[in-house]
Amino acid sequence: MKDYKKGIIVRYNNQLFQTFIREDNKYGFLKIVVDGDSVKYETPTAMEFLKLSSLMNKDNKIKF
Repeated sequence: MKDYKKGIIVRYNNQLFQTFIREDNKYGFLKIVVDGDSVKYETPTAMEFLKLSSLMNKDNKIKF
């Protein structure tokens, strides 16, 4: 089982995303959705994931 750490919250395209960092320094993302008093996490779309990954991974040669 892999361990994840909570990273920073990123604002992209007028939405908030929570970053997670694996022990091998790879990033994961969840979209933060505020609905009244409750906060939910949703999976980002493929395009959102690719753009966020391109922003966060400086060594990534592919830029979107």
